[in-house]
Amino acid sequence: MYNPSRYLGGILHRIFVYPFSKKGKLVDTKTFFGTTMKVLLPAGMDLYLLGGKSHDSEIRLAKFIVSTLEEGMEFLDIGAHFGYFSLLASSIVGDKGKVRSIEASKATFQVLSQNIAQKTNIRGFNIAISDQKEQLDFYEYPLLYSEYNSLNADQYQDSSWAKSIEPNVIQIDAFPLDDFIKTESLNPFLIKIDVEGVEDKVVAGMRRLISSGEKRIIAMEYLLGQDKDTAHDKAIQMIMQFGFGLFVIDSKGELQEMNPKDLKKFLLTSQLDSDNIILR
Repeated sequence: MYNPSRYLGGILHRIFVYPFSKKGKLVDTKTFFGTTMKVLLPAGMDLYLLGGKSHDSEIRLAKFIVSTLEEGMEFLDIGAHFGYFSLLASSIVGDKGKVRSIEASKATFQVLSQNIAQKTNIRGFNIAISDQKEQLDFYEYPLLYSEYNSLNADQYQDSSWAKSIEPNVIQIDAFPLDDFIKTESLNPFLIKIDVEGVEDKVVAGMRRLISSGEKRIIAMEYLLGQDKDTAHDKAIQMIMQFGFGLFVIDSKGELQEMNPKDLKKFLLTSQLDSDNIILR
């Protein structure tokens, strides 16, 4: 109803073109904060139609970023995808601030690179973040499922969508975050982590950063899993050892403190399969 011509065009491409061509359609969209960015359909349909992410957790995360970041601050986006949150942060921190966007998928990074090319306060890196410097296998799924690209393909073995899809396996250079921020002379105030099942390895490689005692905020995507100790849970446990508290973001973009033991129950009660949690 908001944008019927774009909706019809996107749906027709997804149903009648993409299944046969397996190629994405690169289109421009204007974000709610005024920046024009490229998305590759059929991925990014919400951005194409609305100029913003449509999942409830991502709407609340955007509100939190808008209310938290200030001019001159530094933002680190680990798992930047097409760069929506990087561009949002860039529009807030301004020329005196810094944004660093990390995306491991080579195909997705090509779109990210175009989106940040004209932004002098953003630099993009086609690398992975892990607990040590090494080369790793990275699993790239077809464009329609590119949000599931990950270093850990085993987590999807019971998912119906993954049973008929063979990911493309590439080699990617990985670095501990502590080494990366030292090289980049970075002191990020807000770190966004969206890495599909390897959160524990990312956190294990940033112990120096989170043990510094400086004021810092970590926004991490949390997926509701059946295991008691998922990579997300292990990451939370490691971070909280250094004096961080756990919070969820309410509908206004404000923080509500949460006991880690109650997090899964909260997601179930809220009918969410995933959420962006905050550690501060």
